Amino acid sequence: MKIYIAIAAAFILLLGGFYLGRKTTPSTQNNVDTSQTLLPNDVITGLQDKEKRAAFISLWRQVGDKPASMIIATFEDNAPPVPVELPQGIPNPPDEITLFEPAKTAKWISSSHVTGGEGLDAAKEGWTVINLWASWCLPCISELPDIDATANALADAPIKFFTVNADTLGRDTLQSARAIFDERGVQTLALIMPRNKEEIRAFLTEVGMPPDHIGLPYSIIYAPGGIPYATFSGGAVDGEAHWSSPEGLAFFRALAASQ
Repeated sequence: MKIYIAIAAAFILLLGGFYLGRKTTPSTQNNVDTSQTLLPNDVITGLQDKEKRAAFISLWRQVGDKPASMIIATFEDNAPPVPVELPQGIPNPPDEITLFEPAKTAKWISSSHVTGGEGLDAAKEGWTVINLWASWCLPCISELPDIDATANALADAPIKFFTVNADTLGRDTLQSARAIFDERGVQTLALIMPRNKEEIRAFLTEVGMPPDHIGLPYSIIYAPGGIPYATFSGGAVDGEAHWSSPEGLAFFRALAASQ
């Protein structure tokens, strides 16, 4: 009996040592061996807790094998968005439109990167809203009529609305995009498209979106002078009006009237 107890005790000790060894050995699977200048596990956990966005997983998979400095730089460039505090007197937009500060790298877009953007240069002097869309983005397609109705309803206000096709997959053409506009009854908005993939990447960089991590639909609001003011993402797939709802029109009209 004593022999069996001794064997059992030895077996337990062996398992305990194996477990402790696993706990104290750097994980090569997660690249947390600090001797190799890769990101420590506690930092990874901190970033993940701070980020809390699906983009974290996508980004980590792409930068997981890079040195710590490159990883940290990537997350600094893709930090969690900061909500925008509206000035007094401007009503909040609909709940579906949540405003965040634009990326630090965002700037006014160049009309030289797109076809059909003749009105962009003149719009720079007033408030401007630019929406990015693509045919493979269902919320994008769903909200096109809503944006068009907003542009039509606020045609007399000092604020202009544009939609720019930002298809990075190379599926959309001027002809196919025009067919979508016709099918959806879009009449007020101009059809604007970058000429090729290189121009798309340049355009995305200007609005502050990493070309390799694009998320649509995406809209950016510019203050007079082409100053990036706010961004908002996502779109409705239920066909309900959000941009052109009473709350949406009141928000955009008040914003256009502000200084």
